[in-house]
Amino acid sequence: MADDKPRRVCRPRAATNKWDAEQRTALHVLCTHFNSFGWPLVTKAFNVLFEEHLSSRGFPDGLLEGSLKAQYAKSERNGKPQIWASICAQPATDEEWHRRIELTARIRTVLTALQTGAQNQPAVPRLGETATGAGRRQPATESPPDEPKTPLKRLSRFMLAESMVKRRKTDSGATSGSAMPRPADRPAQTAPASFVAEPPSTGRATSSVTSGTNTNIRVAVSVKIVANGKGAAHSQPAEPVTPPSTRSRKTPRSEQRLQDHTRRNALTLKLTDEEIARTKLPLVPVPQGLAHPPSPGLLYRYWDENSYGRNSETGFVAGRFMYNNLFPRTAPKCHELDDTDIENHLNRNKVASPFCSASNCLLWIVRLGLQEARRGVKQGRIALIDTDSLPADGVYHVKPLHKRIKPQFPFTNGAWRYDGTHELYVLPSSKHAG
Repeated sequence: MADDKPRRVCRPRAATNKWDAEQRTALHVLCTHFNSFGWPLVTKAFNVLFEEHLSSRGFPDGLLEGSLKAQYAKSERNGKPQIWASICAQPATDEEWHRRIELTARIRTVLTALQTGAQNQPAVPRLGETATGAGRRQPATESPPDEPKTPLKRLSRFMLAESMVKRRKTDSGATSGSAMPRPADRPAQTAPASFVAEPPSTGRATSSVTSGTNTNIRVAVSVKIVANGKGAAHSQPAEPVTPPSTRSRKTPRSEQRLQDHTRRNALTLKLTDEEIARTKLPLVPVPQGLAHPPSPGLLYRYWDENSYGRNSETGFVAGRFMYNNLFPRTAPKCHELDDTDIENHLNRNKVASPFCSASNCLLWIVRLGLQEARRGVKQGRIALIDTDSLPADGVYHVKPLHKRIKPQFPFTNGAWRYDGTHELYVLPSSKHAG
């Protein structure tokens, strides 16, 4: 009988989301350009963008984070579906570039609104809205509401690179037989101004330097936005972008041609043409202010039984004058010093030096003493010298003297790297009894 037949139970279908190219593109932009925000905020932004579509498919609260991860995982496979291969590729036409720009701008607006959480934020535009509702334009006399922009440090490298793309010159007759209206004549939008990276476009771009001393450039980009099959011209100002450096790349030394530079009493060096030309230039004089530093009050000198010259607890005499009865004449100016004396002292050549070496840094002298002790020296001592007993013009800072003769390449061994930051030369004179 008919009444004995089992009844079929009609169960409601489970809610399923039908993924289309627009949703996949939005997910790709979120995961590629805004991945620093994290999956929770990316999921919220996606659900806001497609709120109406997801509600119609049975997802009033939006998709879960796991659903977005599972869908995006398909794009990372080696054998990705054809639909994902076309989305992950760069836009090929101007129309695709315009759509990608509009989508990126809307996503940034949504992320900014979700991140700030302010109550007075303007309505977030949904994808696919018409000119009515939240996407309706305001009269030209009204200014768009202010909204905090996404910090540049939160943007991905791709977005920062897009902002540096060189802007192409446009033709006046490139747009459907009519000229694009000027940015000043276009009505403002209700959506907040956001950063737009300009790809190759047929619109007109105008730039103006921001006020103040900042060298950043603000660019107003004219793009054609396609919404529900209708084209509308919009002008969106870009955030300040630091112009790329125009400094030319310096050729590394390893890529330059090296030539033999013969020295009289040292090994032959391999130098570049620039370095060889520098050896033929006259030496630059050292200013008096650099050669004679301010008096530190105390100087420190390490000496032992192997130190050259006459060294004692009552005074020091440089090796060149240790056998003289007469005192040297007044200390010469720094530009009057014999450069060979500086070379010999720094290279530790076994010749009599007119200088007594001292230091203005106690730690440096202690370190020197410890090094000599590890080498087996047992009679090392550190003397304290009162600078009030020294002539001010007889104390020379080694660092500027080292820098003066370095372009001539006279040094050997470690003297190339040692510049005498904490070392001073004391040159005795008739004012100083030694």
